[in-house]
Amino acid sequence: MDNNLQECENGEWKTIETCKYGCNSTSLTCNPAPVTAEKPEEIKKKDYTWIYVAITAIIILAGLGVLFFSL
Repeated sequence: MDNNLQECENGEWKTIETCKYGCNSTSLTCNPAPVTAEKPEEIKKKDYTWIYVAITAIIILAGLGVLFFSL
């Protein structure tokens, strides 16, 4: 009955176990916990900060070179 696994004893229903996930009327047991898919590990993002720093340094050095040679 509902989430209570019961048996009839001497004409009276007796609760044997309260089932967290409901009762299986075929096997007369509690249902197992539902299987949940494991979450895949978060995809690690690559750190490209060094590329941005290198490009910025190149632009600055190129600007300084142009400024130096134009004098």
